[in-house]
Amino acid sequence: MWSRGKSLVDRYTADQKMRPLASWNGNSIVVVASAVTVSTNESCAKMFMSTTGENEAVLDYLGLPLKARYNYHAVVHTIPKGGAFISQYGKLTRKGMKCPQNVLMLFGEDDISKRNQIQFVLSSSSSDVVRVSTELNIRFVHPLCNVSGYWRVANSSSPLKEVVMTGSKSSNDSTFTIQKSGDGFYKFAFGSADKPMSIGLQPIHVSAKLILSKDIDFSVSFHHVF
Repeated sequence: MWSRGKSLVDRYTADQKMRPLASWNGNSIVVVASAVTVSTNESCAKMFMSTTGENEAVLDYLGLPLKARYNYHAVVHTIPKGGAFISQYGKLTRKGMKCPQNVLMLFGEDDISKRNQIQFVLSSSSSDVVRVSTELNIRFVHPLCNVSGYWRVANSSSPLKEVVMTGSKSSNDSTFTIQKSGDGFYKFAFGSADKPMSIGLQPIHVSAKLILSKDIDFSVSFHHVF
């Protein structure tokens, strides 16, 4: 069990029992883990099932349905000190890279930074509720570089397809979905709802890039920023 602390992750994960999945290679010593299924969220999911046969609503950590255009932190379920979040580089610029454009998983204490806040933009819906397997866009609320902040998968000649922040609402390479993960939380997927492709991680130093990959997957929970 995790002890209660001052960080956002500590507050939200103190009552969850974690089981390790894999260890990082290289210089990092982080152990990736996922949490056991939260029965409260499963009960809430049934409450928000549509009577018209629509997919169930994606729920935030408190069991409330995600809403388009609301601000959220996406908390990655790992066991580093202080937790991990989906984020931008921010101050973590590298030599020769004045404004990196990658979407990352960052470890550390900066758990309430504006750079972590994301929004979901629905392509077409009469409701503002975000649903499982529904096509949408994801954007950073406060992009730090001179970019749109919309996530996209870079169409590079390299086999490594990175998630970057230069997309747009209307482009196919900026289409994502949210899927249910096997541990009671959620995971990001790229592409259309009928052919989703897994988003995984590529470890770099004390962080990891989001890429198209099934090798190192991860689950997230969403925490509404009030």
